[in-house]
Amino acid sequence: GGSFLYANTGTGTSCGSGTNFIDVFNTSGGLLQAFADTANECANYFGSNQIAVLTHGKKPTSACLVEANLNAGAAPGSWLSFTIPSTATGLIGAQVSTVADPKGTPEDVKAAPEGNAVYSADFSGSIERLAVNPKTCALGKPKYSKAGPSGTVYVNLQVLGKGKGEYIEATNPLNPNVSGGTIDSFKTSLALAGSAAPDTGAGASYPDGISAFGNQVATGTLLSPGIVEDGTWSAPSTITWAGVGTDPNGYNESNTALDATCVWGGNEGIQNSSGADFVSAYAAPGTFVNEANLLGGTLYSGPMQVVNAGGVLLVDNVQGGLIDLLTVGSGCSTSNAVAFAAMNDAGGNSGGMEAVSFP
Repeated sequence: GGSFLYANTGTGTSCGSGTNFIDVFNTSGGLLQAFADTANECANYFGSNQIAVLTHGKKPTSACLVEANLNAGAAPGSWLSFTIPSTATGLIGAQVSTVADPKGTPEDVKAAPEGNAVYSADFSGSIERLAVNPKTCALGKPKYSKAGPSGTVYVNLQVLGKGKGEYIEATNPLNPNVSGGTIDSFKTSLALAGSAAPDTGAGASYPDGISAFGNQVATGTLLSPGIVEDGTWSAPSTITWAGVGTDPNGYNESNTALDATCVWGGNEGIQNSSGADFVSAYAAPGTFVNEANLLGGTLYSGPMQVVNAGGVLLVDNVQGGLIDLLTVGSGCSTSNAVAFAAMNDAGGNSGGMEAVSFP
């Protein structure tokens, strides 16, 4: 298979052209395809990712893509599925399924490691699981977790472990029963398995956004200044925090990314003295390194992903119609962004991106 980047333009009836596209790029940032779909993505929730790519088996020749349709933030949203007939070309073949979310709007979607299901977070306070047919990419009916207490909000999740040891970790920043919020762990049956508290003693309250690298996890927070924390997860629900990093210029670093030695937090709704939104770089555990400026005058950073064995950080810059490329140097020092790819519609509000290297 080949290597590709999938990103939605974040378009809907109130921004951009009115038609949402899933753009497919090659490893040089060249646009291979702009696939029009039926999503209305002119809304997004910080820390979430509206795109998940699934493969099944050791040497897959085809794949599936699932998109969380926010429906411009108006319930009901839906999940859409698409075929990728050839992992060699990476192009999208057809939209297969549209499954409504009667609970609300699905903000985040992640693939199960086995490639036969996706998990999703819903602002209404539910976690969902939808089966995915690996051959046809058709979606099954959604199954829901038991709703949490009034005030519970889930917008970000990660899938950790595999097989019998697989769990879904979801940030619950406004947990009404626990001051400072929690990271809640769910079994694949969607039964609650337990909860972990953030490192509140170091100021990391209200966890928002979660990323994973193996069993390492990182979360941001809802608050100012910019704060990220990283630690090690163990089943079913324990997180041993290693450190907390702070950027005094940062705010709501809910989009996070990490590798074995570095953590990044994307800031929301602010600009630094350079007049740019920025990503804060940290050397794990918890040492602030520098601010890396984004392009296009955007006020927001979207999904981030580490590629090229940790040498590059890709960032969906939400409002500028660009995928930014930031080079990672020694000690986690991270360069200001250069343009990697330009979406076919620069007027959207993009919140979905995934780089994939098919086996």
